[in-house]
Amino acid sequence: VPAPLEICDTNNDGFGVYNLDPVIQAIQASLGNVVVTVHETPEDAEFNTNKIVITNAYDSSHLTIQTLYIRVQSGQTVCYDVVELKLIANPTPVAVTPSPYALCDDGASTTDGEAVFNLTTKASEVLGTLNPALYSVSYYEDAAVTTMIGNPVSYLSATADVYLKVTNNATGCFTVVTLKLIVNALPTAVQPTAPLILCDVTAPLKDGIEIFDLTSVIPSIIGAQQGINVTFHHSYADAQGNTGAIAAPNAYPSGPAVETVFVRVTVEGTGCYRIVLQDLKVEPLPIILEP
Repeated sequence: VPAPLEICDTNNDGFGVYNLDPVIQAIQASLGNVVVTVHETPEDAEFNTNKIVITNAYDSSHLTIQTLYIRVQSGQTVCYDVVELKLIANPTPVAVTPSPYALCDDGASTTDGEAVFNLTTKASEVLGTLNPALYSVSYYEDAAVTTMIGNPVSYLSATADVYLKVTNNATGCFTVVTLKLIVNALPTAVQPTAPLILCDVTAPLKDGIEIFDLTSVIPSIIGAQQGINVTFHHSYADAQGNTGAIAAPNAYPSGPAVETVFVRVTVEGTGCYRIVLQDLKVEPLPIILEP
């Protein structure tokens, strides 16, 4: 009795196209001097009628599982045997095409157009309702899934497409979906080279506190770039997390010591940002001695 003939049902309609020739050839090679025919019903096999003519591309006629009947006729006598052949159409996994994966440029250089992606973060999205204990996800650089990505947890790439292969661990049937990787550019932010200075002229005098318009430094930092949001923060951690922004940067009291504020320059469309430092300094008025 031959082993079941299994295929992957690429469109999941329950039907498939089977090549019966390897089974026929294996029986012929094993027994020798026999005539092997394949039939759709046991009666056809018994009476040797209605044999399947196109055996290398047989279209199944039953959903998922179909039984064919193989008649093995001796080439020397009238004796024959009939055995069953199971045809099984295994379903192909239905994977979810993932949403694009966008990162800010964080490669070896912040201007090289590359970023380090953790592709495995997309596995659950791709699997959808499929049980991760029964299906596995692998990662490839080509749509033919021949070049596997060795380290999908830390994959350095420019903007490109990669391919995720979802495989049924039991049957080996798989489907491939495309994941778009996008590397967004960081904004240009010029680091100020001099402090923002005000003279201590506001009463009460000599208290070392003045009201700064922090927004006055924005043109020198971002130039003519459009779609940029600039915020000012008390600490680098706040600037990184985009928290605790100075509420009124156009009227910010500072002094008497030199203070550093952290300027976060963010691309509004992508959220990519840079941070530069701006010092604030209040200079005392000169002391005039009467002659």
